[in-house]
Amino acid sequence: MIGIIGVSSDNSERSRLQSQLQASEQFATATLDALPAHIAVLDRAGEIVTVNRSWRAFGDANPPAPPGAFSESRPAYGIGVNYLTLCDQVRGPEQASAQAMALGIRAVLGGVSEDFELEYPSHSPTEQHWFHARVTRFAAGGNLVIAHENVTACRWAERESHLLLALTRVISDAESFDAALTLALSLICETAGWNFGEVWVPAADGEHLVLGAPYYCRTEDVFGFRGMSKHFEFSPGVGLPGRVMASRKPVWIPDVTLDANFPRAPLARAVGIKTAVGIPILTRDTVQAVISFFLTQAQAQDDKMVALIAAVAAQLGVEFQRKQAEEALRRSEGRFRVALDNSPMVVCSQDRELRYTWMHNMAFSQKIAMASPQGTASAFSQKTAMHSGLTITRDVLGKTDADLFPPDAAARIIAIKQRVLGSGVAERDEVRVDTFGGETMFCDLTVEALRDERGNIAGLTCAAVDITELKQNEEALRQRLVELETLHTVSAALRTARTRDEALTCLLDETLAALGTEHGAIWLYHADSGELRHAVDRGWFQGMTETLIKPGEGIAGTVFASGRPHISPDFSRDPLARPPVGTQLPAGWGGVCLPLLGGGADAGPAGVIYVSVALPQRITPEQVRLLESLAEVAGATMHRLQLWQETQEQARRVQQIVDTVPQGVLLLDADGRIVQANPMASHDLALIGGGAGVGDILTHLGDHPLGELLVPSRQQGWRQVQAATRSFEAIAGRSEMHPRRPTGWWCSTM
Repeated sequence: MIGIIGVSSDNSERSRLQSQLQASEQFATATLDALPAHIAVLDRAGEIVTVNRSWRAFGDANPPAPPGAFSESRPAYGIGVNYLTLCDQVRGPEQASAQAMALGIRAVLGGVSEDFELEYPSHSPTEQHWFHARVTRFAAGGNLVIAHENVTACRWAERESHLLLALTRVISDAESFDAALTLALSLICETAGWNFGEVWVPAADGEHLVLGAPYYCRTEDVFGFRGMSKHFEFSPGVGLPGRVMASRKPVWIPDVTLDANFPRAPLARAVGIKTAVGIPILTRDTVQAVISFFLTQAQAQDDKMVALIAAVAAQLGVEFQRKQAEEALRRSEGRFRVALDNSPMVVCSQDRELRYTWMHNMAFSQKIAMASPQGTASAFSQKTAMHSGLTITRDVLGKTDADLFPPDAAARIIAIKQRVLGSGVAERDEVRVDTFGGETMFCDLTVEALRDERGNIAGLTCAAVDITELKQNEEALRQRLVELETLHTVSAALRTARTRDEALTCLLDETLAALGTEHGAIWLYHADSGELRHAVDRGWFQGMTETLIKPGEGIAGTVFASGRPHISPDFSRDPLARPPVGTQLPAGWGGVCLPLLGGGADAGPAGVIYVSVALPQRITPEQVRLLESLAEVAGATMHRLQLWQETQEQARRVQQIVDTVPQGVLLLDADGRIVQANPMASHDLALIGGGAGVGDILTHLGDHPLGELLVPSRQQGWRQVQAATRSFEAIAGRSEMHPRRPTGWWCSTM
């Protein structure tokens, strides 16, 4: 030995970079955990590398795992499991969806497709779920991201909308209420998967329920249950029908064979029936029938299913009232039989000049008192209308429809009656009456020719049924169907939006289309300036793109600050419309301004949305409710897009950091395959890695096998490696993406 050579280096910069890289990885993991979608990261072989919090929560809430997928020797939540292998092993009803998913993943892995999307069912033993899956590739490297977004609420809304639409179409043309019930039972069983449906109706004494004629059997194995049930009767509180009758509310039994209050349990056990649900059909809080449905497997209560069947039952209740009125008319044999006191039907007669000659029904007298102009029946007090029907009726006699009704309603009624006088052919029509008191009435009017002993037309006999409540129920149902269809359309469109601007444009266009207008705008709040700024606009709002609004100022600022919608009959005259915005608002336009929520549990408004209509059109409360639902859906979408963009930006920043460090940085999977390499690492690999690149398995670095460098973290240290005449230092360690199992390695060279 002739001397000693010492080499020293400053590792402070290297330590700082390693700490920065570790912090970036922790931030990326936290961001993934904040996303509501169920997310898994796959390597190029299809193995699950990591999952986020939503994925783990879904796994905890929906045991058990697929047979053979996970065990004590394999990590929970699928970490380390090959996703493609799982898809290939699926059998049964979900096999087609699993095969399509595997095909799409392989297409993205092979570079055939940039991304892949699929909507599929994934039902647990207790609940039904639908998901929308999206497969995308990292900007750098070969890893994939699979995001499963729960779209169960949208699918249930679609199912309810489609079922109610189909039901509305078919039962309105049914010949009888029993025929309508049969159609409803078949639609529910086929749509929702029930094996059997039946109807229980009040007996003649009104104290018991007996089995009705309508039924539907989707599977033959339970058909015998109906025949064995024919001899049963149920009093209130006894059995499933009796319990529904007593409570007038839905009743769900998860397993009828174990229920102490289900007298038909032996019959159910014989045919394999388990789950049952009963729903009342009500009219004015009276049980007109109980519909029951049965499954051959036990199932916990599904509130969405109960709500779906209850919505159908409500429509059947409306239809029962209509059919009841129609059947009453067909059974009618004369004016004295149908003209019953306090009934909803009015009977009257008129001469050829259409003067009233006779009328019966005090209830109609009360309607006339409210509808007529000052100087006729409306001059009487409410007390007279309630207690002196004959006085009002005498005042009606000798008058015409033009004397009693507003001009538009009178013209429609007179036209019908004149046609019957001319042709002698009876007519039936629905007539709307806008009363002088501002109310709207509807009546089902039947007009027939009244003939003398020679057969000549001497006048008319008329029967009218007040169907105002029925029309109101129909309009409420129609509005609900419009809301469901609009929410479905907007939700489906927003699911495809990839940027916030695209989502906002879609929201505004679909909202304006749903309300039949072309004028609206969205302003978003910018925290940096503390102002609301234009984001997207349509119609006359396009002239206000440069306007900036402070919270609390004007209509938009007030709505943003308060978080409550504001309906304005005329924007230009609204007290909240102050300069500079107030001077830009055109006259003759009203509408509504609503807060646009930003999404998240504690998020405040992210902006406001305007919808404007030309006077005299007004925004209705139903439309405001629809707009609030759309704003809530849009807020959740913007929140999702914001988190996604933040995740993408964080991944880009991490990549920039890795690419700019002076050392070579490699990421290896558990098999030693190079997943990612920065420019310096690619340069060093050409010298000490045998020319290996991304996708290749690295076997050695210089004169050291890779296994010598891949050591536990407590033994890590820089190791010198030799290649030809060049010397390098290398350090490697585990990539701890899961707390109990390494999913790969990292390596740094210099």
